[in-house]
Amino acid sequence: MVVVGVSVLLLAKSSEACSCIEVHKTDEQSAADYRAEYGRAVAVFVGRVIRDDGYEATFEVDQVWKGDLSERVTVQTGERHAGSITFSSDEYHFVAGMTYVVFAYGTVSRMKSQCCSPTSETTTPPSASALARLRSIATPKPPAGR
Repeated sequence: MVVVGVSVLLLAKSSEACSCIEVHKTDEQSAADYRAEYGRAVAVFVGRVIRDDGYEATFEVDQVWKGDLSERVTVQTGERHAGSITFSSDEYHFVAGMTYVVFAYGTVSRMKSQCCSPTSETTTPPSASALARLRSIATPKPPAGR
């Protein structure tokens, strides 16, 4: 009976949605945190998801704010283990057809998303503030090959 209870708890944990703790910050603190995330990211870009198979999302890149990216990049959104895909509650998950401001971590050849990063869908209010903050840090460029 105890084993079943523990199993249920473990299953519930793996399906949890991302939840980030929001702390009230001054504008200066928020700007400093944003600059730190920009510094930590291997790439920052705006792109539309053209494919998402649950393991990785493929983007058509519109603007590159950080990194040397081509017109198409993939961002890992899960882990593959022996033919199955697992998800972590700390990874950001994308929707095909939507456009995002993406902060990607890891390496350019194996970028990952993080749900508590400044990554956001471009029609949401956080995205407007993300683009304004990006303009204060860097200048966008087109992806390589355009």
